[in-house]
Amino acid sequence: MQTGEVRSRGIELSAVGNVTRELSVIASYIYQDVKNVKANDASLNNWPVDIPRPRQMASLWTDWTWHTGALAGFGLGGGVRYQSASAGAPDNSLTVASYVLYDAALHYQTRNWRFMLNAANLFDRHYISGCQSYSVCAFGNGRTLLANAKYTW
Repeated sequence: MQTGEVRSRGIELSAVGNVTRELSVIASYIYQDVKNVKANDASLNNWPVDIPRPRQMASLWTDWTWHTGALAGFGLGGGVRYQSASAGAPDNSLTVASYVLYDAALHYQTRNWRFMLNAANLFDRHYISGCQSYSVCAFGNGRTLLANAKYTW
């Protein structure tokens, strides 16, 4: 649906690094300001400043992998994801709440194999990921476990 003219401004930052040989960190932050600046339909002039988009999102992930000793090849990771509140209806009468989700991972690496177990939304938080109106909302995913084996040659 064409709504007229939308302006989007923002910033995206990310950092990836190894704190030690065992510990790696990935961090990201997004800020976005999305506005409906010209409308084809008079009712759209009431849209809120952030057109059904979260204004801020951030994430942090850390991973610890043992390279020596009895636990060599084993690793574990943990992370957190944040999404700020967002508008949920064109007339600014609905706000979708912000949420924080936690994730975790276990992995084991051999010369050619990597085995992984990942858990997203570790604490099974119930949340609404976004809305377009009162009658069109999407629930976020519940706890998700994913096991994976990868062979490289």
